Amino acid sequence: MAILSHSSSRDIRNGCTVWGVDSGIIDLITAVDSSGDKERQRTTSLDEYYHLCGYNQATFQRYKHQSQNESVFQLISQLPSLKTTNSHDFLLASKKRFVDYDILCNYYNNDNWSSKLKFKTYIKKQIKAVEEICKRLVVGSKKYGRESKTGIKTATENTSIHYPNALQDAEKLLTSTVIAFGDATFYSSMRGNKAATVKLIKKKLQQMRGGTIQICFIDEYLTSQVCNVCKNRTLENVSTATPK
Repeated sequence: MAILSHSSSRDIRNGCTVWGVDSGIIDLITAVDSSGDKERQRTTSLDEYYHLCGYNQATFQRYKHQSQNESVFQLISQLPSLKTTNSHDFLLASKKRFVDYDILCNYYNNDNWSSKLKFKTYIKKQIKAVEEICKRLVVGSKKYGRESKTGIKTATENTSIHYPNALQDAEKLLTSTVIAFGDATFYSSMRGNKAATVKLIKKKLQQMRGGTIQICFIDEYLTSQVCNVCKNRTLENVSTATPK
């Protein structure tokens, strides 16, 4: 259980904005604010994060470069692996790379396209993507801001009774904000899934802490087994039989 600071407890009693944030693998973060008259929800998927970082564009550029140099790419794909405990196989793999050294260098060092692409993707856009995700919990995000030109604007102008309007952020932070962030831990990458970046979001939120923004990390140990009413560990994880 997390311990709230004195200022955070006072802000909650005075009716500040409280975001409950749950981190995950497929949905990077799912946030809900029920402190106002209308509930607000903010969901950022892992695919959206990779799009904001420019990984999809970088992948497209790599495929384009490979198609333009298909013969060299086939040569690289057929190189024997250096990850072996057999000394004979290791020597053969090393010899193959020495023979084709000039071809490999020309492929990767032509205008330094590979290094430039990595720099633009991993350095420049990743920081901006993390900042955008954190701003969605406060104010000033591009997706939920007043000047947004993406899907949030269309949803706001929608008048259908079957699809309620999506709430936009205020122009500036009017009240204090307390972010209750679920402190669950995940592996940097799980089999079958892309690497999650929850640690970077936590680090950025900690940098934003202070003034009208308070961060509280909630321990999620045994939350699926502890009753929300009596706070006792009376529940058990339910498992179903695997279908044949």
